[in-house]
Amino acid sequence: MHSPAGGSDLVGAWLEAPSLSCPTVGLCVPALLICIERTGMTTLASAGVVVIGGVDTHADVHVAAACDHLGGVLGTRSFATTPAGYRALERFLTCFGQLRCVGVEGTGSYGSGLARHLASRGVSVLEVSRPNRQVRRAHGKSDVVDAIAAARAAISG
Repeated sequence: MHSPAGGSDLVGAWLEAPSLSCPTVGLCVPALLICIERTGMTTLASAGVVVIGGVDTHADVHVAAACDHLGGVLGTRSFATTPAGYRALERFLTCFGQLRCVGVEGTGSYGSGLARHLASRGVSVLEVSRPNRQVRRAHGKSDVVDAIAAARAAISG
């Protein structure tokens, strides 16, 4: 196999000069932040990612979903409905990037404590309606799906 002047990588490709679409490789690769949670899990998040959260609320547990600005799911997780759980939920969402807002179901009932916590931390909280029960029954009830739907409702305003 013949290598171009200067060398070759393992697949035979070689970057002689920057391409027109990516004049400097370092600028096209997003900077990554490393987020290590108390669980010991490591998450890589792009510094430029805008995160929209969604929460399906219940009496004992809240299910949160983190989505990007297009509605792509970045992650989901459950949290206790306690002050420590609210802090952990906020850390989970901000671990993926810059938190723009959080859509919360039931801000007047099960989600009221979480909504107060997030608002006190300067996070924009949006009340979102619960998904249509007939649609939920036809496709199966899922707290994760409901949390994702809450985030996507917040994205659409």
